[in-house]
Amino acid sequence: MAGYFHELATELENELQEIKVREAGLPGVYQSIELTKRALLRAKGFIREHPFADRTEEVHYFKVIAPPLYGRLFLFLKQYETGLEKMHSGYQRFEEYLELELAKIEQFFMRHGEFCRYYHLRESYMDDRIFIRDATENMMLDAVEVIMAEDFCVGCYWAAQLWANGELRGFLKATLAELRHPVVAEVGDAPELRWTDSQTDLVELAFGFQLKGSFNNGKATIKQVARWVEVHFGVGLGHIYNGWQEIRRRKKVRTKYVDEVRGKLLEKMEEGDE
Repeated sequence: MAGYFHELATELENELQEIKVREAGLPGVYQSIELTKRALLRAKGFIREHPFADRTEEVHYFKVIAPPLYGRLFLFLKQYETGLEKMHSGYQRFEEYLELELAKIEQFFMRHGEFCRYYHLRESYMDDRIFIRDATENMMLDAVEVIMAEDFCVGCYWAAQLWANGELRGFLKATLAELRHPVVAEVGDAPELRWTDSQTDLVELAFGFQLKGSFNNGKATIKQVARWVEVHFGVGLGHIYNGWQEIRRRKKVRTKYVDEVRGKLLEKMEEGDE
């Protein structure tokens, strides 16, 4: 049994590393989730075909072998949730989300401090109560019990969460640090690009940035946004309100530039769906 699970864990780790190198972002995390789920299905299948020889073997499985497997699944699920939150949240909301998730991790370590010490010190006096499947301590009716199914026992669940939270805390802290102090590419690393659409198009874009609240959580003024656009796009906008009045006087298509961008994006998306 030990040999089979050692090979399974090694194979999973190698494949996860390949995904990490090959596929970044949410697609990579999703692939990691699916890969880990398949590994867990293989583990469950092996246990069904090769029942535990005795209580010692059962405890070893739920205390040593299974927690890193489930821990990876819990970690990747939370990373995927975090990636979705980042995609659909503004700066402040995403910052609050990260801080809340970090607080939940600290609460877990505080609430389960006795178990954490027990597990890290490799104690054994509670093993026959929390690392077997038919123990009375295993009465938990939540989503985790559904995920783990026949593998569920409270000790395995806590150990998996302990493993996942240790990894997740570093991931969330790094994500929060990057959010608050983004790494800006050096000027010399950026390609030389020149704005070749009209000045009025850029004015339309600048007002869109400001009205959407894309800078400073919506607190930036149109003058501040216009100045930022001038500096970073290398185009003088002149009197910003003159350009705005020109846009407002349009009769047929008032948001010409934004509509053209939207059309190009939809066209590209439809190409990808074919």
